Order: sequence, then C-alpha cells, then structure tokens
Amino acid sequence: MPVFTQKLEKTDFPKLEQYLIENNFSKESIGQYQLFYYKNINCTVILYSSGKVVFSGKSPEFHFENWNSTGDPIETHIGSDEAGKGDFFGPLVVCASLVDEKTGLYIKNMGITESKGTSSEKIFKMSQELKKIIQFETIKINPPKYNELIKKFKNLNSMLAWAHEKAVNTLAEKTKSKADIIIDKFASVNIKSLHGNKIIMETHAEKHIAVAVASVIAKAEVLYWFKNTSKEIGIKIPLGATNVKSTANSIISKLGREKLDTLVKTHFKTYKELN
Repeated sequence: MPVFTQKLEKTDFPKLEQYLIENNFSKESIGQYQLFYYKNINCTVILYSSGKVVFSGKSPEFHFENWNSTGDPIETHIGSDEAGKGDFFGPLVVCASLVDEKTGLYIKNMGITESKGTSSEKIFKMSQELKKIIQFETIKINPPKYNELIKKFKNLNSMLAWAHEKAVNTLAEKTKSKADIIIDKFASVNIKSLHGNKIIMETHAEKHIAVAVASVIAKAEVLYWFKNTSKEIGIKIPLGATNVKSTANSIISKLGREKLDTLVKTHFKTYKELN
C-alpha cells in the first residue's frame, strides 16, 4: 500500500484536522506520540508529535494531493545521473527519470535525497518506492560489456556520454515527453537530443528532483550487484577503488583470473598491480 509523509509546521495542524473533518474522516483513538488519528474507508491520516503526518491506506493519493499545497509547483523535467564509475568492481549504471508536478510533490514529501552519503538500506528503500510512481530508464553495463565498450570508446567520458544519451532519449521516446533534460555534468561532452528536448548539463544537478531520483535508482542497481554477486561467489566485494587488491587476489586464487575479469573494470590501474 502506498504511504506518503510530510513534515508540518504547528500552524498547519488545525488546518489539516479541519480538512479531514470536512471530508468525512472519523476520529480514532490515538497511540503513543500521536496528536491525532483519522481514517475513512480508503485513507488513514496520523499526525505525530514530531510534526510528521502519514497518509496511508488503500488509496491515500487523492487526499494527500488535495490537502498538500506546500512549495512552488515542480516543473516537469527529465534528470539523468550515473553510479559505479569509481568502483573497481561492478557495473556502471546510468539512470534517467521523469518527474512532473504530481510525482514531484510525492517525492519531495517522501524525503527523497540523492544517493551520496546515504546508507545502502535507505537507498534500497527509496529506490523501491520511487519505481512505483515514476517513469525511468536504466542503462546497466556489467563488467564484461564495460571492458568491451571502454576499448571502443577509448575513454570513460565518451562512454558515459553515450550511456546518458541512450537513457534520456529512450525515456523521452517512451513517454513522449518534450521536457528539459538535466544531466549531472561529468565532462565537457556533447549529448544530443533525438526528440527536440533541451539538454542542460549542470554541476551539482542533484538539486533537481529528477536527477536526485536518477542518482538513487542508479546507485541501488549498483548496490544490488555487489550484494548478489558477493553472495554468489562467497566473497564480500568492496565498493570503491582502494583496498580492493586483497579481495581481487582472493578471487583469482579461489575462482581464477578469468572469473575476476567478469567482475572488474580491467582498465583501472589497480588491475595491472594484481598478483
């Protein structure tokens, strides 16, 4: 069941309660740390002493959207970001997401943040919730394909430009959206729009909701790979590009160099330093 949350100011408490009364919600007994608890057949609304309000139930979207009037309208836009490029092990993932005024409202009040500095558990949870309400496109390049493409493109920035271009254009075509496309800038490269969308490349572009969303989904895909592959081979695979040699050498010893080559980005300097 969908759940939407929002942080309220104290001045909003009576306004929300009045809205619920006017819309025929029944008042229920409150539990610990709850200020009020209202419900109808499709929606339950609980306000906590922290100021957090939770809309849940079979279909809480209608009342969440009707009640909510905070902030400026969110303009429809496509955002794109990548994850995994700095990891010796694992895939490179690029994600493009489409956010409009309605989904942007939900995302903002879900407390979604970009992936940097966020725990794996929270990234997994945020990604699962986001995938329920937005349209997105991911380009996942696992190590064997990555190693093949890096030889073709000669450098990482060219390959990243290709992956971002493919992700945003596939999403624009699928959704028929003409919205601006915002990409977290990684280099001075030329990315073309095939559908007339304006391309904007910005540093710190995660301030745009669609870029933050893309960051979370891309990072979740990378983390799933690490989690599942570690379980599969029986060796915990580390993130990043430092302190990875001992793990790589253990994989060579246990499973062979050919297996390692399917798990790592072989153009990294680290690869040449292995036993």
